[in-house]
Amino acid sequence: MKDKVMFIIRLTISIGLLLWLFHKTDVKEVLFVLKNFSFKYWCFALFLMIIGQTISAWRWMIVASSVGINIPFRLFWLYYFVGCYFNLFLPGSITGDVVKGYFISQNNFSKLKVGYSIVGERIFGLAALICLAIIGVLAAPGLFSQTIRGVVLLSGSIFVITFISFPLWVKGLKRLLPKKIPLDFVNFWRPPVFVKAMVASLIFQTILSYMNYILAKGLGININFCFFLVAIPIISIITLLPITIQGLGLREGGFVYLMSSLGVASEKALTLSLLSFSVLVGIGLIGGIIYVCGWHRFNL
Repeated sequence: MKDKVMFIIRLTISIGLLLWLFHKTDVKEVLFVLKNFSFKYWCFALFLMIIGQTISAWRWMIVASSVGINIPFRLFWLYYFVGCYFNLFLPGSITGDVVKGYFISQNNFSKLKVGYSIVGERIFGLAALICLAIIGVLAAPGLFSQTIRGVVLLSGSIFVITFISFPLWVKGLKRLLPKKIPLDFVNFWRPPVFVKAMVASLIFQTILSYMNYILAKGLGININFCFFLVAIPIISIITLLPITIQGLGLREGGFVYLMSSLGVASEKALTLSLLSFSVLVGIGLIGGIIYVCGWHRFNL
């Protein structure tokens, strides 16, 4: 009952935010922009995201293998896309992760280790997001206000330092956690695992930013690529707030706000956000096809 109430609240907030944004924009102009948008840009964006999700599945395999989860790459790939499907159509920002964990645990792996692999994969993704945001701010400081630059550089630097030095904190964790809980996640910081996972994460996040850059080009929005290196991490973090359905409303508001500082019309910014979300829907539908056809049901 509580989950249903929370879902209704989140849905109401999402709808309310979207209605407010559409009220503040010219809907006819949004439709006009969409009408003149070439579908080839969307297809290319979807292609980029398929590559990106494949790289993310590889990152998950790297992290998972470091804690003793060794299964063929095709299973990681299939589970990843199926997770995208459930993450898209069910409430909760971690629904897809729960589904991925469930399927991989069916191969007789410890649920704790499966959880480590999923959390570790997400942490590497967040680390790459923040690193690219710092690079973007330093490469093109004139694109952002002093406040945004300060927040990104300060919070980003603190996170990166904490992330890199995390193994040093493990001794303290050992005293706090019960001895029966293995700290296998420390393996994530072994040089071979750390380097491969970070490289994969940086490539994926760059692809994600480039995907939005391509969609913007298709809408006639000419903005420095560095803008997306910073804007996408900020928007991605905002959408993690558990107050809407899959970030709907928050994502669109983030695009409109950040792009307005560069003189981009709210109609185009809103359209870009909706197109970006539609690409994620496309990825989710691919995962849905995999799930319905049962191609993910390959146990060891």
